[in-house]
Amino acid sequence: MSKINLMIPMVGICGSNILYEELKVLNSENEYSMKAITPHGFLLTVKLKGEEESNWSFSVSKRNGWFVETFDASKREQIFKMDEDSKADIVLNFSQKGKAVIEFYKNSENLPFAIKEIVWS
Repeated sequence: MSKINLMIPMVGICGSNILYEELKVLNSENEYSMKAITPHGFLLTVKLKGEEESNWSFSVSKRNGWFVETFDASKREQIFKMDEDSKADIVLNFSQKGKAVIEFYKNSENLPFAIKEIVWS
């Protein structure tokens, strides 16, 4: 992801960062961050797409720089868009067992520039 000048730190506001490339297995007992740092003019959109039984939630009070769209139950996905700031972080929780695909989009492009998968139990 560094090819497009995007910084994904290993940790964020409350712990491990789910966007970090090497983090693929989560523990549902822990809180996680979703943190990104982008250059000026680069607005990151992250799409979190889960399987049927996959569940996650986010903390409204621990949300910096992300606009969060309502969960789309028919598509089993939720979209997180960076606001005008170049730093964004949010606290996420994952419950029970699950699996999700994370898609990364730059500005308003239609195709993701990166995709990763996470699992939790």
